[in-house]
Amino acid sequence: LTPNEKAFLELLVEKSGAKIITDFSIADVNYLNDGMGSIGFNRDKRPRSTIYSRPCDCYFSDLDGTRVEIVFLVDELSQAFELDVWKVDFSQVQSFPQNEADIHLYGHCDDVILPADYEARRDRLNSSAD
Repeated sequence: LTPNEKAFLELLVEKSGAKIITDFSIADVNYLNDGMGSIGFNRDKRPRSTIYSRPCDCYFSDLDGTRVEIVFLVDELSQAFELDVWKVDFSQVQSFPQNEADIHLYGHCDDVILPADYEARRDRLNSSAD
């Protein structure tokens, strides 16, 4: 993770009160091929049958003023799975906010996402970004 990404994730988790047990300073990450900045955590080390939850969805304005929507997915062990990033104009995020006041939570989300639903959604997003 870049220092900007790590600081944002730590701030998001702190602001939301979510119970995440991932140490972002040593997390194994891979950048997903969506062109906007989504990040996967330890994806090669987990079974596809994991059930995900959404502890803290938020939005913020990027440096260019464009809205960015965030869905933060964790697995049933409260470990980070993915930071799903959607910049509404489909461009790359320039910078994640470092000020708590710039992060707007939608509220505490505990929606359970079944693997098939998640994978289908990810496939749709990847095909629309191409």
